[in-house]
Amino acid sequence: MATLKKKTEVTAARSVSAAARPAARRPEPSYEEISQRARQIWESSGCQPGNDLENWLRAERELRNGSPA
Repeated sequence: MATLKKKTEVTAARSVSAAARPAARRPEPSYEEISQRARQIWESSGCQPGNDLENWLRAERELRNGSPA
């Protein structure tokens, strides 16, 4: 009887600790992935010059969040 109670306590403790863990993180996007997405953004905006940094940062943000904005 004591063994069953101990197993139940251990199982409950494991489920609580699993729920408390942060969700699995996505791997960081590679330089190539960011570059390709930044180019897509640049092309979709009519290839206007002067927005390289903004396009790059938007590409990073989109890839980290998992979806284009």
